[in-house]
Amino acid sequence: MEAAKARFQAGRELLQQQQGGITAEVMMDILRNKESGICMDSGGFRTTASMVSILPQDPTQPCIHFLTATPDPSRSVFKPFIFGAGTAQAPQVLSPTFGAQDPIRTVPRFQTQVDRRHTLYCEHQKALGLMDREQVTPGIRSYWGGVGREDSTSPPPLTLEM
Repeated sequence: MEAAKARFQAGRELLQQQQGGITAEVMMDILRNKESGICMDSGGFRTTASMVSILPQDPTQPCIHFLTATPDPSRSVFKPFIFGAGTAQAPQVLSPTFGAQDPIRTVPRFQTQVDRRHTLYCEHQKALGLMDREQVTPGIRSYWGGVGREDSTSPPPLTLEM
């Protein structure tokens, strides 16, 4: 119980330090803060995921939810999700299809292997590798084509500029 109180107090202090300037990026930084105990990346109790939401006051604007879906926010990319009527499926999160050549459709079945990893997963793995080598600090900007770099060969970014 004391650890929970200490984390709560540390979280309160980190938020107070940013009073009046809290953005999605600031919240992500707070969730990645290991010194305070907010980031539970090791030990007997791990965070299951981290989430930061942008809830605009204008009801015509969509809510944007950034989720890690991984236990350590300090080593993960916050991925954006928008839920609601008329929201299109992002092609970056669709696993590739293989039509008639799919091992599930050929006889005998499953004699070959295919790579079903979607683009977002592959780019997340690249970003994680760069973070491990401390070549980049995670944020909410685009991670296509080599983390934080957009060029003519990169797929369109999945994230939104804030």
